[in-house]
Amino acid sequence: MATVFTQDGEKVTKRVIQRQFGTALKRAEIKDPFRWHDLRHSFATRLAQSGKVDIYAISKLLGHKDIRMTQRYAHHCPESVRFGVDILDILNERKQVALSRFCHGEVAASS
Repeated sequence: MATVFTQDGEKVTKRVIQRQFGTALKRAEIKDPFRWHDLRHSFATRLAQSGKVDIYAISKLLGHKDIRMTQRYAHHCPESVRFGVDILDILNERKQVALSRFCHGEVAASS
């Protein structure tokens, strides 16, 4: 576990973090086994699924030396993969429109 400090610069012990985490779980009425590490997984997954943070940035935020480790945490949901397909569809439509304009003499060929 990384070192954690208070706003005053005091080091927080592992035991204090575990106790506070346990208290937070009880207050949130989370009964399933939920570990501190699950927060790390959720963090990486939510960043990846947002589509706004690339896998390399997530890897750096997690401190991974190998991108393959990040890929294990930051799996994509079908909706985020669909975004990539939508981009390809948009690009293809633009290409078709440009080609049609060119074929009909609406756009001069660039030299």
